[in-house]
Amino acid sequence: MPTAYADPTGINNNSGWSGNHTDIDEGTRAPTTPATDNMYASTEGDSVDVEFGSLPSGTSSSFTAWTWNDTGVPEFELFIDGTGLGSKSSSDTGSGSWSGWTWNGEYDLDSVTVELRMVCGSDEDDEVEAVYLEIDYTAGGGGGGGTFVPATAALLLSAGSNVVLPPTSGAVP
Repeated sequence: MPTAYADPTGINNNSGWSGNHTDIDEGTRAPTTPATDNMYASTEGDSVDVEFGSLPSGTSSSFTAWTWNDTGVPEFELFIDGTGLGSKSSSDTGSGSWSGWTWNGEYDLDSVTVELRMVCGSDEDDEVEAVYLEIDYTAGGGGGGGTFVPATAALLLSAGSNVVLPPTSGAVP
């Protein structure tokens, strides 16, 4: 099963987050440390929807949202065509690290809208420095949702899992 990566292409419904999608679209993949540009929120409940427009052509089997946040405990929820698939909470790492959450589901990638909602947690300052999606899918159809980067290896996670990767050196998948 092929894997593709999608980077942020825009934001919607910004309520209290500073910055723009270009601050978290680094093109960086775990385990590489991203640049220090970020989106920032300091009031509980502040939210923003991050858009992903570069999807492969075919049918998804899972979406893994990878995020790097230095401070706070923001919550994340994946939306497919406006329907939320369940909220996930990050862990407070303080020093920065990658975290990943997986949502399973079959969706026609040629016709869906995919957004990741970031919500500021309770009484804290949240900084998110990088975000990307890892999409496992079955190729098919023509046209597709845009360009994609096939992966040479994939880390498969069970639904609802939270993984924190330590900084390492070497090849990036």
